[in-house]
Amino acid sequence: MQGIERETVMGLLKTASARLLEQEQELAQYRDWYEQHQKLAHATNVADRMVQAGHLDLMDRDVKAQELAEDPSRLPIIEEAINMVQNPSAFQVASISDEPTYGGNARSQLESYLVGLDY
Repeated sequence: MQGIERETVMGLLKTASARLLEQEQELAQYRDWYEQHQKLAHATNVADRMVQAGHLDLMDRDVKAQELAEDPSRLPIIEEAINMVQNPSAFQVASISDEPTYGGNARSQLESYLVGLDY
């Protein structure tokens, strides 16, 4: 009983090896495409939130999404800024006024003086 010829086996191994290399390259291309798509999807989500917050016109959304996808390091900063604007209770903002009605809330003579009230 004779087996498969050596040349046939060698040809089969070369073909299989070449095909595996092709598939590996194709898989790398798909992974790269998927990663780029994920970046663009995340950037589009941030651009949509900017439109909803009123910081970006709807017509400029796609351009801004592409810009953000090209530099994804800016995305966390922009997301944090949008979160701060959309949730004003997350931080407190002080205000200064020279109106005398605010001086009534002064708790000490120093505060009254700084507000401009003379007691």
